[in-house]
Amino acid sequence: MVALEYVKRYGTDDIRSLVLCSGLSKVAGVANIFQSMNDEGLLMEISERSEKAGLKGSTDPLAVLNCWKSMLHFDCREVLYKIDIPTLIVHGIEDLDCPFSDAMLVSQRIPCSELVALDGCGHLILSERPGAVGLAISEGMKRLG
Repeated sequence: MVALEYVKRYGTDDIRSLVLCSGLSKVAGVANIFQSMNDEGLLMEISERSEKAGLKGSTDPLAVLNCWKSMLHFDCREVLYKIDIPTLIVHGIEDLDCPFSDAMLVSQRIPCSELVALDGCGHLILSERPGAVGLAISEGMKRLG
């Protein structure tokens, strides 16, 4: 989301290539990550999710909460057509939070993109399969230039 917000604000003139890993805002609305509608409930869900993912202590729940709140108002669809640089999209096929079908739509809307599908991976691709992500980025960027 940060990279897409940057492109939305400043364009791609100063960027040679782009890598988008999982965590894309859902193309048709916001991702299906949290259900609570208030900060207290969200912080509880964030803590539970961090613990299940083995990330407890490595994430700041307040930072995650604020990131989530900003995602609620972010729509990546309007910026995708503006991306005119080689773009690699790495996404887990089993991602239930940001469905793989959304990654496919993102790839279709960015003219010079390549989508790498990671089998056996959900939303937390960097912790689930860090080696596969690194290899996908390394090899993908070689292909895209």
